[in-house]
Amino acid sequence: MKNYETHRRQAPAKINLGLWVGPKTGDGYHPIDSVMHTIALKDVLTIESAGEFEVLTPDAEDIDPKSNLVTKAYEWLLQQEASLPKIRVQLEKHIPIGAGLGGGSSDAAAIIRWGAARAAIDTQHASRVGMDVPFFLRGGAARVRGYGEQVMPIPDRHGETVLLMNPGFPVSTEMVYDLYDLIDNHNDCAIDDLVRAWARGELVDAWPNALEPAAWLAYPALRDFKEHAMRGLEGWSCHLSGSGGTYYCIGRDLEQATWYADRLRKEGIPWTEVTHLVGAMNE
Repeated sequence: MKNYETHRRQAPAKINLGLWVGPKTGDGYHPIDSVMHTIALKDVLTIESAGEFEVLTPDAEDIDPKSNLVTKAYEWLLQQEASLPKIRVQLEKHIPIGAGLGGGSSDAAAIIRWGAARAAIDTQHASRVGMDVPFFLRGGAARVRGYGEQVMPIPDRHGETVLLMNPGFPVSTEMVYDLYDLIDNHNDCAIDDLVRAWARGELVDAWPNALEPAAWLAYPALRDFKEHAMRGLEGWSCHLSGSGGTYYCIGRDLEQATWYADRLRKEGIPWTEVTHLVGAMNE
């Protein structure tokens, strides 16, 4: 890699269109079953050669540049190909942190795609970096199962409008999963039904998220936030993405979503964003 070479990689966010989570197994992890879809909201990574590896996040002070998924992904790449060059990563954060939108995993996947374009990298075990990372290596729409390593692409709905709402505070995935283990988590998996409806071109009214009760237990304000948002949406249903705390609405046109976003901002919702579903990446 020559000094003047600079590469920009996009790292799109995702929403979970339904999420089932199984009880913790003997290895300490929870199997999942979910439909994930990338959205246009994205982080941007600028990668250039450097004397030593570093991550710069000038607009995101909450990110530790020494212990984040970008660093973990780069170290994972070096385990497979030690000759990869040292790089400096400028990370422009637009995806809220701790929001259930997969920003950290998508950033990591962007680094892995960069490495895979330069060396023979086996990405089969990318879930060791993060459970959502294998999905983000391609993006689009997919059914994701197991520990994130089973990714089955399905037809995407690129262009479909999505309204995002966030309460303005980060949610700890670890805390939500810890509480999930303490409550009745023997829930039926409805993802098969969702995938069948998706194949028929339908958008169902409910996208069940098994982690929502645990997220409410960990952050009671999150439940209050949803109730407040629902009142502003006049019955338009919204659903939790990942472990929270971002809720999303889907199935309305751009004009409607923009109107509701403006209304929610005036009613005190800390962060709203009108975006849309996007297809698989072609980097």
